[in-house]
Amino acid sequence: MRMVFLLKSKFIIVLILAIASFSEMNANLQNITQLELQIQAALKRIYPRNPIVVKAVANPANANDLKTLSIKIENIREGLFSIDIFTIIFQSPKIDYNALKKNSLRLISSSSYKANVFLSPQALENYIRDKAKSLERKNVKVSVKLSSPFVEATYDVPTSSISKESQNVLAKFITKSLNGYAAFTFNIRNNLLSAFSTKVILNHFLLPSQVLKYFTSKHNPFEEVPQIYPFSYRLSNVTVQKNYLHLSN
Repeated sequence: MRMVFLLKSKFIIVLILAIASFSEMNANLQNITQLELQIQAALKRIYPRNPIVVKAVANPANANDLKTLSIKIENIREGLFSIDIFTIIFQSPKIDYNALKKNSLRLISSSSYKANVFLSPQALENYIRDKAKSLERKNVKVSVKLSSPFVEATYDVPTSSISKESQNVLAKFITKSLNGYAAFTFNIRNNLLSAFSTKVILNHFLLPSQVLKYFTSKHNPFEEVPQIYPFSYRLSNVTVQKNYLHLSN
């Protein structure tokens, strides 16, 4: 009888511990879900119409700390850029919970992060169109295609849309318009984006390398990629993917 009593007692203890462990795990999951919703709500204040996904993972050693925090925001318009997808993943992030209670996201620290900006061919075309408009250049037509490791473009641009200095450099190759093909590679340092022409055909002429070097040195870096608020990061890598120009730190 004593053996049966001991077995029953051990079973009850194990059962209680299992229930307690499950309850704690369930509470932790609820806390994580609540945290994700709070972060999403804070970001929705800034990007009310953008799809936003937040994923938090608790530290197995301490459920009060986070192992990772992943955030994804789509279709962001920032300056002249239409960013298709922005993601950032923080390792061991420390969140300012007082700020979060006020519906504001602020990270005190993290051990590391990975920021990613994805630009589609359409986004690049939109940038060129809007840049031309900001410079009051009309009838600028550019079509972009991604073909790793190059960004390829076909273009049709009125000669009047480029500077007199550029017209003088290209005098041997231009008429009333500039049309043709160009292949570029890209580089980014500290969010400053540069483009390098590897091949340009202008009005059926292959531009010589010294002309390409002139424009490369004169116009680079040509744009600063804006940071997505409220995050701070520095982009330093470019990869041409099948569907996106991928910028990352």
